[in-house]
Order: sequence, then C-alpha cells, then structure tokens
Amino acid sequence: MNLPNALTLLRVLLIPFIVFFLFAPQGAWPALVLFLIAALSDLVDGYIARRRADETDLGKIADPIADKLLVLAVLLVFVEFGRISSVPVMVLLAREFLVSGLRIAAGARGRVIAAGLGGKLKTISQMALVLALLGERVLGQGGSVLWVTALLWLTVVLSVVSGAEYFYRYFRGRP
Repeated sequence: MNLPNALTLLRVLLIPFIVFFLFAPQGAWPALVLFLIAALSDLVDGYIARRRADETDLGKIADPIADKLLVLAVLLVFVEFGRISSVPVMVLLAREFLVSGLRIAAGARGRVIAAGLGGKLKTISQMALVLALLGERVLGQGGSVLWVTALLWLTVVLSVVSGAEYFYRYFRGRP
C-alpha cells in the first residue's frame, strides 16, 4: 500500500460520510468540504504516483473506480432529492459500466486503454457538476440555477463522447 493508493482508499471511505451529511439537516457544508477533500485527493494521488514513479496495477484499477463511486453516489443523492433527473445519471452510469467492461476486455488481451483527453475532461466536468450541485445546496437554491442544468448536460455529452473515444481506440487497436 503506497501513498497514492492510500489516498484512493481515503476517497472511497469518504463517500458514506458525504452521503450521510447530504441527508443530515445542515449537512451541506460538511458534505461540500468532504467532497472537496476527496476531489483534491484524486489530483494528488495521480501526481504523487507519476512523480515518484510509484504507479501500481491496483492504483490503475482502483483510482477510476473510486472516482466513479464518488461522483455517482452524490449524483444519485441529487436524483433522490429531485434536483436532477435520473435519465442523465443513467446515461453516465451506463457509460461507466461500458468503458469499465471495455477496459477489462482490453486487459484480458494484455492491453491497457489509458485515459485520454476526453476521459480527463469528462472527470473534470463531473467533479465540477457535483461541486455546483453541492454549492447550490449550501446556498439553499436547489433547482433554480439554469447553468447547473446546462453543466449536467455538458457532462453527459462529454461522457458519451469520451466513451465513444475509448471504443474507437479499442477497436482501432490503440492503447
């Protein structure tokens, strides 16, 4: 267990606390702070792993899974609150399952499909979306901010496009 993997584990362990605080009265601030810590840990773990040349197979698998769990858990809470529709969240969830399955298939063939620019933009947009939703909750606006809805659909478009990129690279034989 190296430091980057420990940070990835921390991200996963923060998820139940973030969800708990979202449902708790006056819990929006702690949820926002914990999500910020989790999101920053994603940046830090990757930086440390590359800087120290300490990337592990576990980290390559666990890091994207932790990101998916973190983002989708919070988005599902906002579906429960009625703030966002389940349709875009189902699209995001389907994309994550399809790309993860594709990566498993590639791994079985001895290939690694690394995250491309589209995948990185998708992750950034998802994190920004969750931060916007959490910020909206902290401010007590819930549902009235049009740009948050626009960011949701931008995230869906980036997710679908980046998912298509993974499939294109897989079938073209590129890593």
